[in-house]
Amino acid sequence: MLKKLVGAAALACSIGVMAAPANAAFTLENISLDFNGIDGLDDSGIPGVYTYSEVDALSFLATVHAVIDDTNGNFQPNTGETGEVNGFGVITGIANDGGAINSDAGFNQLNSGAALPFVPQADGFEFTFEFEEVPITFVNDFGQFVHTGPDADSVGILRMYIDNLTDGDATSSACASETATAAADCTDGVQIAEWVILPGDGGALNLATFNGSDDATFMSLFLLAGVFFDAEGNDLGCNSQNLDPDDDCEQTLGIADSNFDADPDNEGAFGSFQPPSFDCGSTAVNFCASEDGSFVIARIPEPTTLGLFGIGLMGLGLAARRRRK
Repeated sequence: MLKKLVGAAALACSIGVMAAPANAAFTLENISLDFNGIDGLDDSGIPGVYTYSEVDALSFLATVHAVIDDTNGNFQPNTGETGEVNGFGVITGIANDGGAINSDAGFNQLNSGAALPFVPQADGFEFTFEFEEVPITFVNDFGQFVHTGPDADSVGILRMYIDNLTDGDATSSACASETATAAADCTDGVQIAEWVILPGDGGALNLATFNGSDDATFMSLFLLAGVFFDAEGNDLGCNSQNLDPDDDCEQTLGIADSNFDADPDNEGAFGSFQPPSFDCGSTAVNFCASEDGSFVIARIPEPTTLGLFGIGLMGLGLAARRRRK
């Protein structure tokens, strides 16, 4: 798997100049998400109540815990020091062009704890996630860091879940807040996706303001069949863990763009954000933070597509050269 990951990362970097977001590939726009049938969700009363079309992003809110290997003991991240980030959160909105959209049936049961009053079986649901041991390495003494690939110590995994909230399960909407008490509520749904971190991208921790930014690119390892569809209606479902080369996920990427704040209450110090689900520290090398951002799905083009794209760039270059002459 690590050999495959290195190959995918190399290809992603090689086509990075073609991508607007992060360093990866072509963002997929107008994808569809279909949650019908997952964890008892049933759209027979209102067809399309769990289907979202023309989706280009997922907005999210998360709680994160960062621990940095403070090798020199100065309680500040320095060049070459490494760390890990763990966290969990909720998808707060399904968006198109920056605005939240309803399902195809005109309703939005996302993060609703009750069924629609006129259709009892139209249950509310939530879309949650967790990420484990996402590795980072600091590249200078000013808080800038990059993501590194998974290794024997850091798995760098992101998992996503759909949970029916009307069947008695507790809502985990609070799992991304300081009042969160049970991180397990974020993972008690049906898993619909799993992603692994790719090396590259990164962000910065502002030591003066206790906040920062982070970009990350993930490669899919598992996408539940019948949930994710591209604009042409092709099912993106795949499972790289079953060793079937025809069921490989390497070409589907997830790109996260986020901001985090270790002092959301503006108390002027690391450690002011203390969600009880984590054993948070109170220094720049061990702290918890609130994080919000967006997640989009992208694809690494097929070799044929890359070839055509290269021919197109060559043609544009020749045309520009003729114009200059």
